[in-house]
Amino acid sequence: MKIINESTVLVYGEIHVVHEQENYPEANIDMGTRFSVIFQQKEGMWKIMHLHHSIPNIEQQQGESYPRTLSEKLKETQELAKKLRNLARKDPLTNLYNRPAFFEEGRKRLKKQKNCYCMLIDLDYFKSINDTYGHVKGDDVLRKAGQIIESSIQKEDIASRIGGDEFAVLCSDVDDKIICNIAESILQHYHEEMNIMLGTTMGMSIGITKVSSRETMKDAYHKADLALYETKRRGRNGYSLYAMHVLK
Repeated sequence: MKIINESTVLVYGEIHVVHEQENYPEANIDMGTRFSVIFQQKEGMWKIMHLHHSIPNIEQQQGESYPRTLSEKLKETQELAKKLRNLARKDPLTNLYNRPAFFEEGRKRLKKQKNCYCMLIDLDYFKSINDTYGHVKGDDVLRKAGQIIESSIQKEDIASRIGGDEFAVLCSDVDDKIICNIAESILQHYHEEMNIMLGTTMGMSIGITKVSSRETMKDAYHKADLALYETKRRGRNGYSLYAMHVLK
């Protein structure tokens, strides 16, 4: 504190904050913050006449002393938080949505769109790929499957890796014929890519359901899962459409 005159006082100081994020080291906080406040006595009361707050740039060179304002640091923190949130919603292997994000985005879509289809996709005999070619090649197959699925649907549709070798898709503004064409396209491109990558034909099992405006994502997932198991019951490497409680 510094007394400027009998009616004016300057208060200043510095606070250093260190906070480590175990799961996200890139979000660690290590910064010092400086402040200065000028108080002035008016009409018998002390009032704040000036307030300054700044954060030194921790990346600056030794001896440099230019400040970084609090608003700039706040903006950086908000951008980092947004980036981390996006990372938390993505499957790290395929960069598609993960399971929680698929259901979250799906619920939003069902509120807006009345004509949606949910599709579940399993890679047939994926364990044999890992056992025969190794897990590194297995990861390559999962990435390629994700790319094929994403490139086969509309840009605004939702594609995700639910877990393991299971993928899920929510498509809008399509009908039975279009969604079946999408499933056939995914199957064909997967066959072609597996012949290139592995030198053999590998298939997918797909289950599809139309989602009504009264249904939830849980309902849609359940019906698509029933259709998926119907495909497996028929011998895999194909698709089944669940509509009006009848498997086609």
